[in-house]
Formats: sequence, C-alpha cells, structure tokens
Amino acid sequence: MNKLQLLYVTKQAVSKAWQREQKRLYSEKKSVAEGTLGSRWKERETAQESAYFNREDEQAVQRLAAKLRQQIEPSEEVLAQQRKGVAEILQKHGVQPNQSLIEDIVRFFH
Repeated sequence: MNKLQLLYVTKQAVSKAWQREQKRLYSEKKSVAEGTLGSRWKERETAQESAYFNREDEQAVQRLAAKLRQQIEPSEEVLAQQRKGVAEILQKHGVQPNQSLIEDIVRFFH
C-alpha cells in the first residue's frame, strides 16, 4: 500500500469514526434534553389519557347495557298483548285459563 492509499483509508476511517461520534453526541443531547422529567411527564400523560378513555368506554358500556335492558324487558303494553294472546290460545284448546297460569306462561318466555 502506498502512502496515498494509506492516507485515503485513514481518512475514511477517521470520517466514519467522526460520524459515529456525532451520532452518539446527538443522541446524548437529545436524551439529556428530554431528561428524566420529560419521560416521566410523557408517562403521566399516557396514563391520564388511558384513564380518560377507560372512563369513556365504561360510560358507553353502561349506556349500551341500559338500552339492551329496555329492549329485553317488555313494556306493559307488550305484556298485556301477550297475556291476551295466551288466554285466547288456551281457550281455543279448551283450557280454562286463570290469571296465574297466564302469568307463568308469559314469564316463561321472558
């Protein structure tokens, strides 16, 4: 290897070492600038955000459950129609319905 080649290889090695050192210094500056307080602040923000969305999800689930209960639990009008229908069916088949029998049959379907 002649002197010119040696100088070129050395220059490349120094250049790469310089670039690595610059990257290292930049990353250290960045971490020092963020610091422990910066990371703690980000963790706190993340935790608060999670708690907020958990509360929102819980409220949405409660609203959905209330709607489902309203759909599942029949109104008095629906129950009256069902009682009337059960009484008619029983009379059609020759069974004399009483109120407790009709209520038991209607409750069975709910």
